[in-house]
This record gives sequence, structure tokens and C-alpha cells, in this order.
Amino acid sequence: MLPQIPNRPLMDTMEAVREAPSRYDMHFSAHVVPTEFLYVPHGFDARGLAGIDAVEAWLRAMLAEAHWLARFDTVSLTRTLEAHAPGCLDDCASLRDLVEPYVAELAPAGRDGVR
Repeated sequence: MLPQIPNRPLMDTMEAVREAPSRYDMHFSAHVVPTEFLYVPHGFDARGLAGIDAVEAWLRAMLAEAHWLARFDTVSLTRTLEAHAPGCLDDCASLRDLVEPYVAELAPAGRDGVR
């Protein structure tokens, strides 16, 4: 569902979230956020959250961002990001926040979600 945009902080954060359960001790580390969020999706705010609650909030925000981005063609997204936000593939900012001002330039995803 998430468009294949090679954003390094996003890929690193997703890998860290995937590995978090193997490093997380629910009994002794419930207050510790079990991963580092290098990528900050649109609407994510971890203030006041601890432990797995922060991970769940990140996943909810990432899912919402993925749904929003999936409305558009991946090539169109990548071209728009490269034109208006050079260096975005190494940026920790939300891809949605970077591309949203240019939504009129984006081509819609193909029928039935085909990109």
C-alpha cells in the first residue's frame, strides 16, 4: 500500500519498528520506547506516550499517511518530491507534508490501485 519511495529515514524506521518486538521487554521496560523514530509521519505526536503506545501511535500515523500517498501515482510523487523538495529522500520530514502543497501536480493512482 505504501508507495515505493526510497526515503532512507522511513525505511530505517520501518525496519526498527519491525525489529522492536524482539528487543522489547514488556515486564521491565514498559516505559521505554523500543525504537527510534527517524521518520516522522504526518500527524505523529509522541509527547506523553511511552513504550508500545508510542509505537502504536507511529503506526497509526504512518498508516494514515500511506493511505493518503497511495491515492497518487508513485512516479508522479517521486518527480514532484525531487522537483520541489530536493534531498527529500534523506529527509526525516513527512512525505505527505512535503508533497501536499503540490497536490495539484500529482497524477492519481491507476484504476484498482495499480501504479
